[in-house]
Amino acid sequence: MLSAFALELQGKKVASFTVNTSVVSIVHNGNKVTELQSLGLSIFNVCDRHGISLEIKWIPRSFNNKADLFNKSH
Repeated sequence: MLSAFALELQGKKVASFTVNTSVVSIVHNGNKVTELQSLGLSIFNVCDRHGISLEIKWIPRSFNNKADLFNKSH
């Protein structure tokens, strides 16, 4: 999904908020699971190629009510 917006985000600082602590860990530290490591590297490569500074932040689920409602409906 990040790659779809790479040109619009080029050279920008982007913050992404998630309720999933694993996402933060995978993006910051990588993962031993091949598929997850590949996804993390893909995110890194898109950011590197387009000069995107990506900051992934964990927020408690209680602070993310709208996204949580959307997620439950799909």
